[in-house]
Amino acid sequence: MAQIPNPNAQTVSDGLNTYWNVDTQNKHAQLTNADLSVSQSSGAAPDPGAGGTIATAGVVVARVNPAAARTGVILQPGTQPGQMCLVVNEAAAANSITWAAAGTSNVADGAGAALAGLTSRLFVWDSFTSLWYRAA
Repeated sequence: MAQIPNPNAQTVSDGLNTYWNVDTQNKHAQLTNADLSVSQSSGAAPDPGAGGTIATAGVVVARVNPAAARTGVILQPGTQPGQMCLVVNEAAAANSITWAAAGTSNVADGAGAALAGLTSRLFVWDSFTSLWYRAA
């Protein structure tokens, strides 16, 4: 029996390798023979300021560059279950980001998840608890 083609499927190929397959009939997307790179589109990394907010909506990599150590910082709530956000602190080592309490900052560990300058941390959004959790 012949396969019935899916008119909504998409395949990206260079004729030699297939890099991307989308099958809407079986609800499956597959990245093959390639890696996935993501970036933040803004130019300079912003300084969130004391008590400031770091955006997460539509952002996979949130770059920050505080001019001094910042406290009480908020990581905006996630927008989708399982959303991941890599927060990259591009500032000098002493210019850390310390989150507000968990109920305010949306970060499960609150101030315990401080992020020193020249480091990064991957967070995952848990839509059940409405908090960001450190991935590692």
